[in-house]
Amino acid sequence: MTSSTLSSDASLVLPCGRTAVVAPFNGVAQRILNDLHESIEQKQAPDDDMTERLLSEVVRTLTDERGEPRRPGARELLALPTGSRHAILAESRRLSYGPEVRIEHTCTACRKTTTETFDLRRVFLTAYPEGMRPVRFESGGHVFAIGWGTGQTQKAFRGGRRQKLW
Repeated sequence: MTSSTLSSDASLVLPCGRTAVVAPFNGVAQRILNDLHESIEQKQAPDDDMTERLLSEVVRTLTDERGEPRRPGARELLALPTGSRHAILAESRRLSYGPEVRIEHTCTACRKTTTETFDLRRVFLTAYPEGMRPVRFESGGHVFAIGWGTGQTQKAFRGGRRQKLW
């Protein structure tokens, strides 16, 4: 994708009901993404600092409890439900590289490896608090279910990791 086709900032209603203005990944965000990838490759859990820095790079404004847009602080970004943070990052990815995402997966039944493409625009906007209601679609004879998870916050996720729940 050429720089002339990249999108500018976009307004996004998050699953938690708040609205964020999200920017495409910039050079700093790309470096953080590289660091996150290296952490995962080394089988280390990414720390909150990386997540906070990445969100801070791409979130321009976030509505407060009165619906007024303002620049959010680090604690506020980490306190967003997991699904809302994922929606922000997926939107930033879409703005940076376009809506199509290619994934490679192996069927657990037949062990066949297949590459599929899906559109990020079809994944968005599953509202809380009803829990995860995944978007389902079929491609190449396979059914995919993609959702934003629960409304858990980063703090709750860290607690589960400490308890070795995952």
